Amino acid sequence: MDIKISIDTALAYHRDGKLLKAVEIYLELLKTDKSNHRILSLLGAANIQLGNVDKGICYLKKSIEVNSNYAAAHINLGNGFKNINSHKDALNCYNKALHLEPNNPDVYCNKGVVLFQLKEFSKALESYNKAIEIDNKHFLSYSNKGILLKDLGNFDEALECYNNSIKVNPKNVLAYISKGDLFLELKRYEDALKSYKNAIQIDENQNYLLGKYIRCSMFLCNWENFFPIAQKINYLIKKNLKVVDPFTYISLIDSPEISKLCAKIYSQDRISNIPLGKKGSLKKSSKLKIGYFSGDFNNHAVMHLIMDVFKNHDKSKFEIFGFSYRPDKDDHWTEKVKKYFDGFNDVKEYSDIEIANLSKKIGIDIAVDLTGFTKSSRLGVFAYRAAPIQINYLGYPGTLGVEFFDYIIADEIIIPKKNSNFFSEKVLYLPNCYQANVSSKQVSEKIITKSEFNLPDDKFIFACFNNNYKITPYIFNSWMNILKRVPKSILWLLKPNESSILNLKKEAIKKKVNPERIIFASSLPNDEHLNRLRLADLFLDTFPYNSHTTASDIVRMGVPIVTLIGNSFASRVCASILTTLKLPELITNNITDYENLAVELALKEKKITKFRQMVKDASKKSELFDSVNFTKNLESIYLNL
Repeated sequence: MDIKISIDTALAYHRDGKLLKAVEIYLELLKTDKSNHRILSLLGAANIQLGNVDKGICYLKKSIEVNSNYAAAHINLGNGFKNINSHKDALNCYNKALHLEPNNPDVYCNKGVVLFQLKEFSKALESYNKAIEIDNKHFLSYSNKGILLKDLGNFDEALECYNNSIKVNPKNVLAYISKGDLFLELKRYEDALKSYKNAIQIDENQNYLLGKYIRCSMFLCNWENFFPIAQKINYLIKKNLKVVDPFTYISLIDSPEISKLCAKIYSQDRISNIPLGKKGSLKKSSKLKIGYFSGDFNNHAVMHLIMDVFKNHDKSKFEIFGFSYRPDKDDHWTEKVKKYFDGFNDVKEYSDIEIANLSKKIGIDIAVDLTGFTKSSRLGVFAYRAAPIQINYLGYPGTLGVEFFDYIIADEIIIPKKNSNFFSEKVLYLPNCYQANVSSKQVSEKIITKSEFNLPDDKFIFACFNNNYKITPYIFNSWMNILKRVPKSILWLLKPNESSILNLKKEAIKKKVNPERIIFASSLPNDEHLNRLRLADLFLDTFPYNSHTTASDIVRMGVPIVTLIGNSFASRVCASILTTLKLPELITNNITDYENLAVELALKEKKITKFRQMVKDASKKSELFDSVNFTKNLESIYLNL
């Protein structure tokens, strides 16, 4: 066999992504030349690309034993270590490669990626700049530099890097996706959608691209092809493909079964290179140490709910510790909550393993993740095992799809026992609504009128103040049906971006509803926002992602809410709240009943007046806002564990 021809053949397969065929040829070649360092290196690289990282590393080490001056082997070995998060080993390999090939931009680029993961940002930036200095057309270095600058908050410079990358390589799909991510964070939704569309035109099969596209579309209330895309997402998840993040999925489709699969795919992708930590056992001590982990110890919906739990914990039985990892978001809420903890740790600059190790050093018995798959998610912390017992609670309404979360806290409305198999965690049941709440909230005492908010005095006011990404075409169509059946009514929504306002009005026209009947409310400080909620006559819930914090705010202010209960966690929260309030009459099981109940309450003045009084009375005496008793019930769960 001609070795040159065979290697070239194998390399052709390798470059075309036909890795198994390439490996087959490499192994055949090794039979006749066991000490060929180049073949050993290529075989190692191919195995790493196939996900056989440990095997790949073995071949690469053999290659280096044969010829320690072969730079490609050091590079490929560095890539292998990078894939399993052995960052220091990866850096060592890249430095050896640079000693042999000091002007290799690819190595500087990869080194920058590792330094970025180690949070050595200035060194990472220096490495990317060095790659660009060597090769000013190194588009990957521009892209990676942009990602780093975005994380540092240098958005203009990041955008310039993405544009430079695209200028060099107009087919660089990752640059378009990163550019879209940047615009999405800046709430420049139209620009984000355009970037995602460009990426789809290049390669629609990029991981999570379709999910990003539809999430951006939901922020714009741009429902073009919503139903075909949602069906495609379901189909691709069933094929175990990385198509959408779980948080986006639960706002689109009511399916706990596929939601679990989506979570499993997403989680495994994020922690695939992490060696899972051992569970360990609880140590005997006079007090249980509870760790609350969150990126939202600030003016955030989760903090608005759970603040009293921290305040009410029985310090004779528990020590509580906070682990905060949301950058640049500290505010007066942060300062307020700190005083309730026995220890509050600002760990935003820590790596996942460093946070987990700090938790172990403190001796945390139970780690409670309040973030899940929301924006500040740090799933890796728990993969490394921050505590012997790990609980998923409150921040994300659904399963995390991994075995290293032992439990999820819920109630029997949120997760009926028949649905428990749709959760990778074991379910811990609270006796009432799973949702923590503060006993009281500051509400502005300012006397307000409808005219101040452009609301008519002689119309029935339907309202929904949920985030606009929760408004699906399915539920909006129902709202339009309700407005048509109640002519003297308006729909009061929280003001989104200008593009979505225009799109919602266009949709209203399509449904033959005067768009002027939709009135938008600007953002206000929370105490003033709560005050104005009283002006609504009836709140219309979203589906499949219900009102959560907003629902408890609405009933606190004495306004009835009509909800449609579904099958998934996110679609059952409002029903749980209403059940705890002993108002099951406001829970509907299908869209027809939802519309009929809303219309009936709007047209029968005595009935809506009765329900307003019932909600006011219930909210005053309900378990929902008894934060002391709620904390005791939660502590009972902890102690039983």
